[in-house]
Amino acid sequence: MGAILSVSSKEMELVVPVVAGALVGFLAYNFNPNKKVFLGDSGSLLLGSIMAFFVFYTLNTSSFIVTDGYMSRPLFVILLLIYPLADTLRAFVIRVYKKKSPFVADRIHLHHRLLNKGISHWRASVTILISSISVLLVGFLLSLAFGLGITVMILFVYLSILYYTVFK
Repeated sequence: MGAILSVSSKEMELVVPVVAGALVGFLAYNFNPNKKVFLGDSGSLLLGSIMAFFVFYTLNTSSFIVTDGYMSRPLFVILLLIYPLADTLRAFVIRVYKKKSPFVADRIHLHHRLLNKGISHWRASVTILISSISVLLVGFLLSLAFGLGITVMILFVYLSILYYTVFK
């Protein structure tokens, strides 16, 4: 019989601050106009893997997370990942619609749309941060009144309006 690998809260207490600290340091350094660090494919794949790990950890019912008393775990995961998933899906669909490879690099991501409008890097980042926080708050407030399905549908409408008004 093989041993089952599990992650305890003690291990998560070490992983979360390390990842958060690395990201804060990375972002703080990149907001300097004269110095930049490129994350690259390896960095984005590592962050994606860590996010996937956190999703599985969060959805594991034997673990305890702070939001358990306030909202369902699947909704919490959706709210945390909605911006990167929506942006990636949007770019993928647009590329396929234009009969291009969905894996080709281009400037159709939402942050590029803001930069192309002449908005500074700092302001584009803050706009995306505020948009993401607003989706998180709206989703949380909706979850108090509605079930998961209705909350996700209303969030889809809210995101559509948000994307049309902010990123168009």
